[in-house]
Amino acid sequence: MDKRIFLFEDYGNIEQHSVANLEASEAAKLIGEGKAVELQLTEYDELDQQASKLYREYQSKRDKIQKSDDPRMTDKIKQYDLDKAYKDLEQQTKALQQQWSEKRAELQAEARRKAARATVKVTENDKQTAQQLATRMQLNVMQASTPVQLNNIIDQAGEDIKYLTDEEKVALQSEIANVVMAATTKAEQLGGKVNTRTLLTAVQNVNNMDLLAGKVASQLPETVGIEFNRLRVIKSRR
Repeated sequence: MDKRIFLFEDYGNIEQHSVANLEASEAAKLIGEGKAVELQLTEYDELDQQASKLYREYQSKRDKIQKSDDPRMTDKIKQYDLDKAYKDLEQQTKALQQQWSEKRAELQAEARRKAARATVKVTENDKQTAQQLATRMQLNVMQASTPVQLNNIIDQAGEDIKYLTDEEKVALQSEIANVVMAATTKAEQLGGKVNTRTLLTAVQNVNNMDLLAGKVASQLPETVGIEFNRLRVIKSRR
């Protein structure tokens, strides 16, 4: 069974700050390593389960109608009953979808408010640590003599950032643009390219869910009842 998680850093081909559904043991490993957190979407799961139940009930009705050998069940009557069963499913699923759409909008508005007001208290020591690390990074960049060496320096810098506290990372966020600019300029001078995503990913790896609330909310599922939606698409193509 899959588990829904929010990733604090890149994982495979899944980007940092993405919501993903992974196999339970794989998700548990990432959560245990502090690289992700489990997401509980109780309201969505309840409505989606209700939609799935409605679909299963529809399937049962449909199969019963189609397989009926009652002589009174003419093709015309069967089609009428099939159409009615589908319309009932459609109406009830749409009602659940409306409930979720309203709840989703409410959750997103609350998340935006929470993210806008979220703060990470940064001390003078945090700022000093960040400034000195940024300075060392820039000095290392300046000493690079080949594109390969430059990229290795940036990769190592990304690893170093992982050891910082959330507060120190937040302090470093105001310094990192200078490091990125220095690395980009150096790459041009050396006639190569540099991948600074490692730095940006590392410095944004702050496990403050209030601060990240907006990113989570932007990825909330849009629809409930995937089975019905698939059926609707199939019917529309006939």
